[in-house]
Amino acid sequence: MTSSDAKKYLTNKEIPQLFESLMTGLLFNRPEDHIAFLQACLEKVKHEGLHNIKWNVFIEHANGKKPLPPIAPGTNGKIEKKEPETLDELLASLETSSSITLMASSVPTEMRRSSPLPPIRSTTPSKEPAPVAPATPAVPSSGSDQLPTAHVVLVMGGPGSGKDMQALRLADKYQGWVYISTGDLLRKQVADKGASDTKWGQISTLLQDGEMAPEEDTVELLMDCMKQHPDAKGFIITGYPRTLTQLEECKKHIGQIDLVLMFDCDENECLQNIIGRGATTGRSDDNEAAAKRRLAYFKQNTLQVAKQFEDAGKLHIVDGGRSGDDIFFEACVAFDNVFYNKGTPGEPSATPASSESAGASLVKVQLPPVPLVLVMGPPGSGKDTQVLRLVDRYKGWVYLSVGDLLRKQIAEKGSSDMKWDMISTLVKDGEMAPEDVTMELLIENIKKHPDAAGFIIAGYPRDMKQLKEYNKYIEKVDIAFILDCEESTSKERLKGRLTATGRIDDNENAVARRLEFFKQNTLPVAKHFDEQGKLLVIDGDRDTDETFFELCMAFDNIFFPSPPAARVPSPPKSPRKTSGRRPRSRTSSQTPVNSEKPADAPPTETEEEETGDSGHEVLKNAKVVFVIGGPGSGKGTQCERMVQKYGFTHLSTGDLLRAEVKAGTPRGKQLAAKMQKGELVPMYSVLGLLKDAMIKHAPKSKGFILDGYPRELKQATNFEDKICKCQFVLYFDVSDPVMTERLLERGKTSGRSDDNEETIKERLKTFHEVTEPVITHFEAEDRVKRVDSNGSIDDVWAKVQPIMDELVSAIGLARLNIDVTPLKKCKVFFVVGGPGSGKGTQCEKIVQKYGFTHLSTGDILRDTVKSGSPMGKQLNQMMESGQLVPLETVLDLLKEQMVKKASSTKGFLIDGYPRELDQGIKFENEIKEVECVVYFEVSEKVMKERLMHRAKTSGRVDDNEETIAKRLKTFKECTTPVIKYYEEKKKAAKVDSNGSIDDVWAKVQPIMDELVSAIGLARLNIDVTPLKKCKVFFVVGGPGSGKGTQCEKIVQKYGFTHLSTGDILRDTVKSGSPMGKQLNQMMESGQLVPLETVLDLLKEQMVKKASSTKGFLIDGYPRELDQGIKFENEIKEVECVVYFEVSEKVMKERLMHRAKTSGRVDDNEETIAKRLKTFKECTTPVIKYYEEKKKAAKVNAEGSIDDVWNLTEKALDQFAQ
Repeated sequence: MTSSDAKKYLTNKEIPQLFESLMTGLLFNRPEDHIAFLQACLEKVKHEGLHNIKWNVFIEHANGKKPLPPIAPGTNGKIEKKEPETLDELLASLETSSSITLMASSVPTEMRRSSPLPPIRSTTPSKEPAPVAPATPAVPSSGSDQLPTAHVVLVMGGPGSGKDMQALRLADKYQGWVYISTGDLLRKQVADKGASDTKWGQISTLLQDGEMAPEEDTVELLMDCMKQHPDAKGFIITGYPRTLTQLEECKKHIGQIDLVLMFDCDENECLQNIIGRGATTGRSDDNEAAAKRRLAYFKQNTLQVAKQFEDAGKLHIVDGGRSGDDIFFEACVAFDNVFYNKGTPGEPSATPASSESAGASLVKVQLPPVPLVLVMGPPGSGKDTQVLRLVDRYKGWVYLSVGDLLRKQIAEKGSSDMKWDMISTLVKDGEMAPEDVTMELLIENIKKHPDAAGFIIAGYPRDMKQLKEYNKYIEKVDIAFILDCEESTSKERLKGRLTATGRIDDNENAVARRLEFFKQNTLPVAKHFDEQGKLLVIDGDRDTDETFFELCMAFDNIFFPSPPAARVPSPPKSPRKTSGRRPRSRTSSQTPVNSEKPADAPPTETEEEETGDSGHEVLKNAKVVFVIGGPGSGKGTQCERMVQKYGFTHLSTGDLLRAEVKAGTPRGKQLAAKMQKGELVPMYSVLGLLKDAMIKHAPKSKGFILDGYPRELKQATNFEDKICKCQFVLYFDVSDPVMTERLLERGKTSGRSDDNEETIKERLKTFHEVTEPVITHFEAEDRVKRVDSNGSIDDVWAKVQPIMDELVSAIGLARLNIDVTPLKKCKVFFVVGGPGSGKGTQCEKIVQKYGFTHLSTGDILRDTVKSGSPMGKQLNQMMESGQLVPLETVLDLLKEQMVKKASSTKGFLIDGYPRELDQGIKFENEIKEVECVVYFEVSEKVMKERLMHRAKTSGRVDDNEETIAKRLKTFKECTTPVIKYYEEKKKAAKVDSNGSIDDVWAKVQPIMDELVSAIGLARLNIDVTPLKKCKVFFVVGGPGSGKGTQCEKIVQKYGFTHLSTGDILRDTVKSGSPMGKQLNQMMESGQLVPLETVLDLLKEQMVKKASSTKGFLIDGYPRELDQGIKFENEIKEVECVVYFEVSEKVMKERLMHRAKTSGRVDDNEETIAKRLKTFKECTTPVIKYYEEKKKAAKVNAEGSIDDVWNLTEKALDQFAQ
C-alpha cells in the first residue's frame, strides 16, 4: 500500500479523530481500568457511529457540561486559546486547569475536524461590555495558511429575503467584522473566468438555473476570502451552508459557528423581490424560473440546516416581513446579546465595546447662525426641482439633497465597493440607506459650506428614527415645508422621470415601496413639525410655477418680511404666527419678491406677437369647453370620461410649459430663464403656448377640453379675445359640505396632508373668490352648463353626457377609421373566461403548440394605462372599480394591434374578448366572423380563491377583494349572453376549468386539434434538401447510460457532428422564450418533450451544419417510435441506431452519484425514477422497430468507458463504411 493509499484510508475511516478522542478521554478521566474504559468508548462509537466523533466526546462531566480549553490573552488584544503542542505540555496543563484541548499535530490537517467550543462569556460585571472569547481557529482544508481566529456568524434566509443587505449593515455597524457573501464570491469568479474557463462556465450555467455550485469550489472561495482578513474580529457569512452536506464541510473547515440569524419571509414576497431585483440589476440568476427553483431548494435543504442550528441553540429567527430598520434592530439585539453581553434587549449599541464606534466620527455639527429649512414630499412631488429654484433665487443659500448625495456616492463607488454596492441595491428597491451612512454624508457636506447664508435640506429625515439622529447631530430647524401630492400624480411624474433620466430608484416596484414608506413613515415626521408650529403645507399637485410662487411667498414672509436691499437673510425669532396653517393660494395680484413684472401686466408689442392673430382662421371654428369645479368636485374624473367617449383633445397649460422648456426653443429658453429667477410665467406666454398647441392639433381634433381653465376672469377674456370663443363653461357645482366630506374621505387613504378640515376650508374660500367672477361673466351670456355634482360619479356622468351629446351632435363627431382589409383572411378565435379562470395560462399553451398570435385585451388595456395618456388614466380608474371598459374603446385598440401583426401570423387568439354581446357582434360586423369561442367555465368560488392567492404577489391594481367581487358580478352579467349567442350559432366550445392546469389543458387540446385541422394550419417548413446526402446515426440510451461520453469518442474518430437533443433543449430553456419556460417545467417533472418540438429544433440545427460535416450523430433521439418515423419521413432514413444497454439499477446508481456534483435540475431521486420509467415505456418500441429493420446495434454499456468504446467501434464499423 502506498503512502497515498494509507492517507486515504485513514481519512475515510476518520481514524485520527477516533484516536484523538480516545487519548483525550484517557488523559482527562484517568480511569483505573483503562482497557475497560477504551472498550466502553469503542462500544459507544460502534453504537452511535463515527459521524458524532469529536475530540471531547469522551470527557463529559457528570453535570453534562463539557470542559473548555485554557485561555490566554493574545498579543493583539484578543483572547486566544493556548494550544499544547506536546504531550508534556498537555500533562502540565492538567495541573493548572480542569479542562483540556488536545491537538494531534502529527495528523495531517485535511484529516482533522475543528473543535467546536461554546462562546466564553465574562462573569465579572463591568461598565463596558466585554467581548467573548473568539471561536476555535478553523483548520484549512489544504495548505499551511491558517484561518483567522475570529467569531463566525451565519446569516440565512430564502432568496429575496434581504439577508445580504442586513449582513452588510451589521458589518458596517460592528467595526472589524467582515461581511462575506458566497453568492457574490461565486458571481465574481464566474464574471472573471466564466467565458474562458470550462469549469466556471459550467458553474455559471448552474447559477443561472438556480442550482448550487460544487461544494468544494464554494468552500475554497470562502476560505480564501477569510484568509485575506487575518485581523478580522469576526465574519458574517451569507449563502453558506445551504445543505446538510455543506454544513458538515463548514464544521470541518470553518469550525465553530457562534450565531445563526434566520430571516423568515413570505415565499411570495421573496419571489417578487427577486424578480424586481432582476429587472433592475440584470443578475443572471434573478429570473422567475431560477427564483422558484432556488426557493424550493431553500425549503427542501437549507431549512434542515437551520433546524440543526436550532437544535444546537445557535439559531435566532428574525421576522423578515417588516421594514428593513425593524429587521436590523432585532438582528442588532441578537448580536449584542451573544457577543457583548447585553442583559436586556434595547437600542443596539453603536458598536462592540472592543471596537471604535461606527459613528464615532460623528459629533454634533456647529452650524453658522443661519436659517435651516427642511423640504419634504412624496417621491415625484418635485421637491428637488423647487429647492433648486429657491437656492437660485435666494443667493448664498445651499441646497443639500440626501438622495442626490447617496446616488453620487453609489455612482462613484457602487461597483468596486461591496458596501456601496449593497446600498445601491437598497436604493433601487426603494429602501433606505443605513442611517449612520446618511448622516455622515449630510454632515460632511454641511461642513463644506461654512459661509452659507442658509441651508435647504431635501429628502431627510424620512422617518422618526432618522429624525432622532438628525436632532442628535444637527437639531436646528427653522421651518419645514411639505409638498403635498396625490399618489397618482407622483406615479405619473416618476414614470416620466424614469424615461428621461433612468434613475435607478424610479422603477415601478421601487416607486410603490417609496410611496408606501412616505405615507407610513415620513408623514409622522411632518406631524412632529406641525405640532411644533414649524410646518407649512404647499399644494404640489399644481403646475410647477404655481407651486414655486407659493413657496416664494412663504419664504419671503418668513425670512424677508420686508423687501431687502441686499440678500442677507437672518432667521426670524418666530418663523410663523400660526401653527399648521398653510399660506393662502395666490391671487392674480400677488407677486414674489424681485419679480420684474406682475403676471397680469399688459403685454408689450413684442409680447403681443405671441398671442396675435396668427392662426386665427384655423381656430375660429374650434369647439372649446372650459371645465371648472372646486377641489373635490370630481371634474378631473368627468374630464377623463369626456375625452374617452367624445375624442376631444385635452390640453394642460402646465404640460405645455414643461414641454416648451424641455424642447429648448427660443421661447422655451426665455421661459426657463424667468422660472429660474423665481418669476411667474406671464399670462400672454401661457396663452401663446395654448394657442400654438390648439393650432397643431386642429386638423385632427374634434374639439378641446381645457380642464381647470380659466382660473380667473382675465385668463378667460384674453383667451376669447386672442384665440376663439368657448362653446360653454361646464361647471361642476358641488356644495362646500360635500366637497369637504369628499376631501376628508380621500385624506384617509391619499396620504395628502392638506386633506384636513382647516386647509380644505381655506382652499374652498380661495376657489370661490377667484372663480365666481368667471362663472358670473359667462352666466350673463348664457354660456354656463351647471352640473349638480353632489351625487356619485355615475350620477354626475349621466348628467354630463346629454350636455356633451348635444355638442357632439352639433359638430358631427365620428369614430376614427382603421383599415381592416389585412384581417379578412386571418383565422380568429375568441377566448372567454372569468377573472381567475386560468384562460391566460391556457392561451400560452395554445400559442406554443398551434402557433397563433395571442392578443389579450387585458394586456392591451394595461399597456394603455401604462402609457400615461388620458385614456390610460381613465382605464386605470375603471379597472380599480371593477367596471368594464367601453366596447368601442377595446375594439379600436384591438383592431390596431391585429392590423400590426396580420402579415406575420396564421391567426389570432383573442383572450378576454368579447366581454359583452354587442362587442362580439360589432367585432364581426366591422372585422370578420370568428371561427369559435372557447369558454373556460369556472365556479365563482374557485375564481375568487385563485384571485386572492394571486393578489399576494401580482401587484395588479384590480386584485383586491372588493374589486374582485365587482368584477365577478360584472363578468357574469355581461358574458352570459355572449356564450348563449355563440352556442346558438354552434360556435362555442365549453371547457370545465375547475381542475389543475394540466387537467384543463388535456380538455383544450382535442378542441384545438379539431379546429386547427378544420382550418388547415400547417407547421412551419424547414428546407431539408441539404441533409439528403448526409449520413445519420441515432444514439439511444437511458439516463446514466454513458452515451454522451461515447459520442465524444465517436465524433473524434469518425468526424461526425454531434447533436444532443438534451443540449438543444437546454439551450432553448436558457433562451427564456415561452417555449423554453414550458420545456423547463416538463424537464423538471420528468416528462418527455413533444416529438414535433424536438424534431423542429433538430432540423434547424442540422441544416445549419450540413455544409461542413460528414454526417450526424444524434444523441438521445428518437425517444418515441413516432419521433423516429417522423424523422425518416421528413428528413431521411438513418444508417443505424446505436443502443447503449444498461440495467435500471446501474443507471440509477450512476445518476445519484452524478447528482452530488452536477447541479442539473433533473438529477434528483424522484425525477430520476420518473425518467427511467418514461424511458423504458417509450424507447423499447424504438429498439424493437429498428431491430426488425436490421438497423440496431446493441452495446453492453455496463463496463468501463474503454470496454464500452471497444464494443461501440465494432458496431459502428459495420455501418460507417
